[in-house]
Amino acid sequence: MSVSTQADHVKVQFSDIESINVYSEEDQASTVSEKYNRFCLCCQRKLFICLTTSFPFLTWILDYEWKTHLLNDFVAGLMVAVMHIPHGLAYSTLGNVSPIHGIYMAIFPVFIYAIFSTSRHVSTGTFAVICLMTGEVVNDNLKIQSNRTNTSTEYSAIEIGAMVSFTVGIWHLLLFCLRFGIVCSVLSGTFISSFTCGASIHVFTSQIKELLGIVVSPHYGIFGLCYQYKDIYLNIHKINLKTFGMSSVTILFLSLLKYTIVPIVQKKIKVRIPFELITILIANVLSITLHLQHHGINIVGKIPSGFPAFTSPAFPLFLKIIYDSFFITLVSYSVSMSMATMFATALNYDIDGNQELLAYGLANVFGSFLQCLPISSSLSRSIIQQITGGKSQIASLISCTLLTIVLLWTGPFFETLPRCVLAAVVIVSLMKMYMQVTDILKIWKLSKLEAGVWLGTFLSVVILDVKFGLIIGLILTLIHVFIQNMKPDVKLLGIIEIPARMRNDTSDEFAVVSIDEKYATEITGIKIIRLSEGLIFATMEHIKNEIYTLSGVNPQEILKTKRRMKRWKTPPEEVEEIEETLTTTNFKLESSITSKGFGFVIKKDKLKNLIIDMKSIKHIDRNGLNLIKTLIKYYNEINIAVYIISNYKQFIYNESVDEVIKNLKNQYKYR
Repeated sequence: MSVSTQADHVKVQFSDIESINVYSEEDQASTVSEKYNRFCLCCQRKLFICLTTSFPFLTWILDYEWKTHLLNDFVAGLMVAVMHIPHGLAYSTLGNVSPIHGIYMAIFPVFIYAIFSTSRHVSTGTFAVICLMTGEVVNDNLKIQSNRTNTSTEYSAIEIGAMVSFTVGIWHLLLFCLRFGIVCSVLSGTFISSFTCGASIHVFTSQIKELLGIVVSPHYGIFGLCYQYKDIYLNIHKINLKTFGMSSVTILFLSLLKYTIVPIVQKKIKVRIPFELITILIANVLSITLHLQHHGINIVGKIPSGFPAFTSPAFPLFLKIIYDSFFITLVSYSVSMSMATMFATALNYDIDGNQELLAYGLANVFGSFLQCLPISSSLSRSIIQQITGGKSQIASLISCTLLTIVLLWTGPFFETLPRCVLAAVVIVSLMKMYMQVTDILKIWKLSKLEAGVWLGTFLSVVILDVKFGLIIGLILTLIHVFIQNMKPDVKLLGIIEIPARMRNDTSDEFAVVSIDEKYATEITGIKIIRLSEGLIFATMEHIKNEIYTLSGVNPQEILKTKRRMKRWKTPPEEVEEIEETLTTTNFKLESSITSKGFGFVIKKDKLKNLIIDMKSIKHIDRNGLNLIKTLIKYYNEINIAVYIISNYKQFIYNESVDEVIKNLKNQYKYR
């Protein structure tokens, strides 16, 4: 090579290197800018996720349909506020505090809960069982104070009750930090039913003295209920006939309204009649007119108007009540989560168990500084909030606003209300809780083991005590879970075609086997899933997720997408196209060898039929039964037929998977 040629070659190489370097600098600048933009976008997304996770109301308030939903939420909030008045006045007496504190509980903690909660329909505030358990703690500490010689630091009933609320809130927050929301999958509907039914017997017993107008000291602890009835029997001769007469008339009047008149009227006007509030207003007018307090009938007494003073709870009692407060925390959370889960499942939205712990924790801590007892959810109020059109927690905020008006101006009006009327309201309001005793008959037919858990928990609560019953019920529930296995096997099945030379006159054309077997193939448009072991409350979430994963179709997500698109007024053909895409089972990359070599082919199949083989299920409870019914409903709504292979009478009986496949033979082809 000549010198000139070498020089030219070097110049070319140098030119290439220079151009490459120039390009690299521009590219580097562009990359830095893009990275910075991506970083900012990522930070914004993380901040938004953080805010919506901590403040769930930001999630639904952005999509809130003010024109259509606000009126529904206002009506629901109004009806719930009307229910809060009798419930607050009546249930707070179970906590050994003045009735006005029940109204406080329906305002201040509820406002905080509505902001931090993920549930849209539960109505929080007073709950009979929680107020009763709080009343036990209040009474125990008042007894200890009365037996002490040093009375320099005496606390009132509401100071003790507010401290219980504070401690319960701290427990909620501690469990939130420990991510204890998983507890909602361990506390079954059977446990909640038996526990609340047993606790309602304690509530009923605590109101007998008010109904009869006698003075009886409360008894708590083991066999406390037995001692309570013994004292009632020994003091029955001191009965106040006027009080007893008014109690009897009130119970009859409430029952007549609730079970006879109201159902007939509601068929015509479609609006819930506040019969408890009507009864209280009538009784109060009679009390004012006839001066019942001068005839030996106990009345509510002084009720202050306006907001309560912002005061700190009795912090020195923290260690003394921390043990009892833990049980109140468990009951409050488990009852509330069972209700929240029920509404979320029925209305197809998700709730976060850990976020609910945060919401209840902050609500109870805040309420404790405004003379509130611990709050929980009420099934009756929650149902009213839902059936009257409530769409979100804005209904609760409206309820708080309306109750604030009641608190500011109408509180003293209820000072002359007879206490026996409040006792009658409590007893009639809890009628559904008493009737939960019939649940054991239904459970017995479905599962003897689950019925044993129900009966054991119920008897422990009634005979021993609420706290001991809670412990025994939890132990029985955990044993039940351990026996039935928490994560049953869920398998996807396929078929193996049997060659003609290997068949006889009676054999089938195919065999149903696990999809993992060699030569096993799936059927176009059909998914076969086999369940085994137990289908119970603790396994239902796992089984549901496995069915969604193995079938490749999540009907809840599809239904939510369709509703969202309908709200956005998307054309029907586009909605159908989206549904067609979403009901397509998971894309499969299948290897193929062509004349051009080894490659991949993407295959898609629209799911048309889902076969769930449950013949290997050894145990199913009510929660499992409801799950299957819900799955059938969801899949049918997106035009996917579900076939249940089961020996249980609750389902349409199919002899075998083979039989169903033969009936669908014209609808499938081998891959």
